[in-house]
Amino acid sequence: MKNNSVLRNKWFVLFLLSSSAGLIYQLPYLRYTFYDPMLNTLGIRTYSWVR
Repeated sequence: MKNNSVLRNKWFVLFLLSSSAGLIYQLPYLRYTFYDPMLNTLGIRTYSWVR
């Protein structure tokens, strides 16, 4: 019974590390995905600071 618990724990740790690595890798690219639609929704222009 203990071997089953240890094996399950190892798979959980592997899954958790893999998910964390994927999230860390993809997180910076979310900005490029949502940046333009957010600016359009809020009515902000990227060149609005130029007079």
